[in-house]
Amino acid sequence: MTNFFVDPAIISVLLGSVLPILVGLVTKEVAARGLQAAILALLSGATGVLAGAQSTGGVISRTTILYAFVAWVVAVATHYGFWKPTGASDAVQQKTSDIGLG
Repeated sequence: MTNFFVDPAIISVLLGSVLPILVGLVTKEVAARGLQAAILALLSGATGVLAGAQSTGGVISRTTILYAFVAWVVAVATHYGFWKPTGASDAVQQKTSDIGLG
């Protein structure tokens, strides 16, 4: 049986690019920006742990912080560079305005 391996940097980039939409799903449109930023940081950290654990066979190492940072940078960049200008972030929050935190 062969093991399935995906480069952890790719995991961080791919998941980081959808994190802004996930933040929109779990927060209300009127949620404070600080709350949204904290949730984004938390999800980025979880992505880093996932990517780091995948690359080291389940052991969390110093690279976990690097992968979390990569996910956070990608998430912020795609939010302001792609999701917000296209209106996708606002549309997700408007469609899910009655659920979420905030």
